[in-house]
Amino acid sequence: MRGDQLARQWQLIQRLAKSRAGCGLDELVDELGCVRRTIYRDLDALMFAGFPVISEKRDGRSYYRFLDTFSLGDVPFTSDEILALAFSEDLLRILEGTVFHDSIASALGKIRAGLSPELAEYLARLGESFRVLPGPHKSYAHLRDTIQALHDAVLRRRTVRMRYRTGRTGTVADRDLDPYRVWYRSGGLYVVGLDHKSDEIRTFAIDRIQKFSVTDAGFEVQAGFDFEAYVGSSFGVIAEPATRVRIRFDRRWATYVAEHIWHPSQTLTRVRGGALELTMEVGGTAELRQWILSFGAGAEVLEPERLREEVVKDLSAALERYEAASAGGRAPRKTPRKGRTGAVGLLAAMLLWFAAPAEAGYPDWESMADVGVIEIITTDEDGDARETKIWFVLVDGEPYLRTNDSRWLANLRRDPACRLRVDDTVYDARAEEILGDEILERVDAASAEKYGWQESLIHPFRLKKPEILRLTPAE
Repeated sequence: MRGDQLARQWQLIQRLAKSRAGCGLDELVDELGCVRRTIYRDLDALMFAGFPVISEKRDGRSYYRFLDTFSLGDVPFTSDEILALAFSEDLLRILEGTVFHDSIASALGKIRAGLSPELAEYLARLGESFRVLPGPHKSYAHLRDTIQALHDAVLRRRTVRMRYRTGRTGTVADRDLDPYRVWYRSGGLYVVGLDHKSDEIRTFAIDRIQKFSVTDAGFEVQAGFDFEAYVGSSFGVIAEPATRVRIRFDRRWATYVAEHIWHPSQTLTRVRGGALELTMEVGGTAELRQWILSFGAGAEVLEPERLREEVVKDLSAALERYEAASAGGRAPRKTPRKGRTGAVGLLAAMLLWFAAPAEAGYPDWESMADVGVIEIITTDEDGDARETKIWFVLVDGEPYLRTNDSRWLANLRRDPACRLRVDDTVYDARAEEILGDEILERVDAASAEKYGWQESLIHPFRLKKPEILRLTPAE
C-alpha cells in the first residue's frame, strides 16, 4: 500500500537524521519490519527526492546516514500526525476564510517553514496520498468577523444581539441570544443557545445573521442543558422530539443505505426480494422528509402515518409541476373571453360566478409560508385568462416568483395586474420584475430551503438566469 510505503519512508528519514554514526542495513530491517530489498528501494527513493544519503563501509558492513551539513529541521510530529493535519486542512477547506480553516492552515505553514526543502517536498507527497473533497456546503468567507466574535462570545459567555432572517418565512427580526455552542452540521455552521425572544433553546443558521454585536451582559448556561442530548434525536439540524420512523428501500438502494450510518438509533432489517427496512427514533420531520424524497420511488414510508401522508403530498405536488411543465406552463383550464353575449355566454358567466372561489383583499403571506403551489391568473393578448401553477418563496417577508421566458411573464410585462388563487380564495395583486444577482441568490436559497429535493432536480437544467418578480397589493 502506498500509505504504508510513505509511513515507512518517514520512519527511515527520522532514523537516519538521528544517527550520527549511521544505521546498519540489518538494524534498519529489524526496526522497520521489512526485507533488505525494501530498504534499498526506500533509500533510492529518498536520494531521488533530494535527500543527501551517503553510505560508509566499516568492518565489512554498510552504514547509511545523512551528510553532516544536512539539517532535517524541527519536526515534532510523526508521519500519522502530519497526515492527520493535512487531512484536517482538507476537511476544513469548506470553512475557508474563517478562523477555523485559517488557523490550521497557519499552523501547517509554521510547521513547513521549519523544515528543510527536501523534507517539505517529501511531506507534500505524504499529504497527497490521502485527499478529501467536500460535498455541497455554504460559503462563510464573508462572515469571518461574525464567526470570530460569536466564537469569542461562546467562550466568554456573553449575550449577543443579532438581526436574523428566518429561513422558512424570510421574516427579519432583532434577537438577543445566549450562545452555548457553535455547531457544524451538513455543510453549514449553526449556533445553539437560549433565544430571549421565545425563552427557548433554539438553533440558528450563522449565514442568516444580517447584523451582529456582542453585549456586555454575561450569562450562565441553563442547568441541566446537555448539547449531545439536545441534538441527539435530530435527523438534521432541527431539534424535535423523537418518534419511531420506519422506511422500506427497494433493492436498488438497499446496499447504499446499509453502507451508511444515518442516525445512532438506526436498525436495519433485510426483507424478501432484496429490500431493506430502516428503523430510527428521530425528530426533524421536515429534513427527514426531504431526505426520503431524494430516493424517489425507491423509498416508502411505513410509519408514522403522518410522515407517509406528507411524502405523498410532496410527490403529488411534484407530479403536478412536471405535468404543467410538460404542457408548456399552461394549466388545462381557460375561462371564457370577456364580452361574449347570448344565452350560452350568459349561462357560462352565471356558472362561473357561482362556482368562483371567494375573493379577498390581499394574502397574509406569513400565514401562507408553507403553501407549496399557488396559481397566478394573467391575461393573454387575445383576452383569454391564463391560469398557471407556480412556486413562491418569502424573502424578508415579501413574496417572490421565479420564471424564465414563460407566456405568463409576457402577459405581466404588458400588464402587471394579476390575480392569485390560493386554495379556494382569489386575490388581486401586481407583479413587478426585480433585477440583480443578489435577489436572485436569495430567492434561489429560499427555494432550495422550502422545496428541497424538488428544487435540486430543477436547478441543474436551468439554461439561463431566471427572471424574479415580487408580488405587491393591487393598486
